[in-house]
Amino acid sequence: MRDDPAPAAGQDFSAPLDARSQGRLEFSRGAAHIAIHGASMDDLFRAHFDQPVPSVAVDGGTVTVRYPRFGERGWLRSGARRAS
Repeated sequence: MRDDPAPAAGQDFSAPLDARSQGRLEFSRGAAHIAIHGASMDDLFRAHFDQPVPSVAVDGGTVTVRYPRFGERGWLRSGARRAS
């Protein structure tokens, strides 16, 4: 009997605030179970994403979060991995 490997841990992201006083957060492909907390901090944003880990891009004050595309059953599998 083969043991399935444990799902990979999530990943943390952040970007410096620099001289900005505001920013914009965009999710370009669906997102669910989001919790956003406001806080006084030295970063434009700080985030932790569990699996599947999205790609995160910062351009100026805009943070774009893009989840990988999945087939019809991709979201139903536990521990789904990124599509190449």
